[in-house]
Amino acid sequence: MDLSGPDPREPGNVFYTLTRSRSNPQVYKVLEQYVDQDALTAHGASDYFKAAGPKLGPCLAGAPDIEYLDAL
Repeated sequence: MDLSGPDPREPGNVFYTLTRSRSNPQVYKVLEQYVDQDALTAHGASDYFKAAGPKLGPCLAGAPDIEYLDAL
């Protein structure tokens, strides 16, 4: 499965980075930024996003922990 990220031309995507924890190599985190809520909502409705769920699910220990952050 390719987790390199969404197409960088995805409308409203500022950046996407897949990271791995140094203290626990079993922990991965995705950092993404979108220009606004509409762009994030469109990402969630994209074919790319919908296709990733069923492929990624068996690799996860549980539901993903999603945290929304605000830039300062």
